[in-house]
Amino acid sequence: MDDRPDTPPDGPPPAYPPSFDPPPPPAFVFAPPVPMDDGPLVPWVHIWTRPRAVVRSILRTDPSRGTWSLPLLSGLVQGTFFGLYAAARAEEQFGFSHALVLPFGLAAGLAFAPLLSVLFLNLNALLVQWTGKWLGGRGDFASVRTGLAWSLVPGIWAALLWLPRLALLGGQAFQTEPPNLEGDFAAGAFLGILGLCQAVIGVWALAILCKCIGEAHGISAWRGLWAQILALLIPCLAVGLVTVAVLALVMGRG
Repeated sequence: MDDRPDTPPDGPPPAYPPSFDPPPPPAFVFAPPVPMDDGPLVPWVHIWTRPRAVVRSILRTDPSRGTWSLPLLSGLVQGTFFGLYAAARAEEQFGFSHALVLPFGLAAGLAFAPLLSVLFLNLNALLVQWTGKWLGGRGDFASVRTGLAWSLVPGIWAALLWLPRLALLGGQAFQTEPPNLEGDFAAGAFLGILGLCQAVIGVWALAILCKCIGEAHGISAWRGLWAQILALLIPCLAVGLVTVAVLALVMGRG
């Protein structure tokens, strides 16, 4: 029998007391977020759902894209509506022949509306550039003009909703008196749906305008809305001051 004292086994002694610390958590590597505008954009389509991405992409690639063609096209649409409206009103109020007035109304509308549309776009861009900077924006004239130009696209698309209305009502589509559709429930319901769609598109077009201004200035859409409101108030205030000054001058001489 071996009387030698017990010797510890080879190797380091066991750790005492044992460690109960939990192991370190595994390291996770998070991929950076992918910007939404990295994918292919079709401005005429994606302006409805991603207006900021569309404006941002255009400002990065070709800032002058659409700044002439879009207001001209919008003016052509508005000029066409002016001719149709003028012919309908002339027939309704004065009894003139619709076919006689329509060519003159269309000629006047198509001649002047595109030029006025371009003029209004540039003037509005100048004013929105100023008012946007009052609200913390940093966009220049070219950027704001690009955003405003592409905000016209929903209105151009919305003009297509007038085609079925014109096909159904003809010249009565632009008269102030509602057409007599008594007994035609289907036509009345169809016109009601068209009117609802036009109202929804109008509200969403306003939201797109605010987002386009916000992207051009680097501000929120709400500030973009106020920038546009202030830009519209400036000429109204100027006209009001001039009117008051003229009236004061005339009354002073009298």
